[in-house]
Amino acid sequence: MILGIDQSLTSTGWAVLDHENGEIRDAGVIESAGNVLDMANKVLKGELCDIQKYILSKQKDLGDLVEYDEKKCKLVTKIPKSKMTKVQKKRLRMNIEGRLQHILDQLWDQVLLDFDIYWSFQENISFGSSGQVVTLGQLLGAIQGFLISQGVAVKGVAPTTLKSFAKARPKHKEDMEANMQDRDRVHLEGFKKKDDIVDAIWLARYGEIYVKEK
Repeated sequence: MILGIDQSLTSTGWAVLDHENGEIRDAGVIESAGNVLDMANKVLKGELCDIQKYILSKQKDLGDLVEYDEKKCKLVTKIPKSKMTKVQKKRLRMNIEGRLQHILDQLWDQVLLDFDIYWSFQENISFGSSGQVVTLGQLLGAIQGFLISQGVAVKGVAPTTLKSFAKARPKHKEDMEANMQDRDRVHLEGFKKKDDIVDAIWLARYGEIYVKEK
């Protein structure tokens, strides 16, 4: 199987392609968040056991700032955000280590447990663009290192190479979805944010050609 991954700290798209019949077997998204409340209530859906695991992953006591509201089934702040100090707000931020571990855990649960992956293709970082380049580099390195440890061969693909492969015009992100095959487009159904899965599917398709020619 070939895995395409469009990594991001908030929404990592993935797609698995069967290299024997050329069909996309499955596709999905791994969500993450930058603070305790969003991570617990939006990503982990407010389940108490997951919230406890999350707080433990922070490796610090947040008991003076947050608590679990059993009636609302969600994590809430003990102090209104408007009255929090800058230090208190900073403590609610998700540390990069916790976010990376969550993404790797989900990659295992959503993909590697169900599919025998031999090759994985990830989009390289565009250093000419603005944003958290260093943090995104950590994410790319963490994912590739994890996959290598599981016996998966990894290959980075330049953003310009991927767009050229998808016959997308520069700065026309919509071309990526518009140029997809109908058999691949069906895997976008049910997802509000499709861009990450679109890119992941194109990465898997790129990998399909790469592996055949290798």
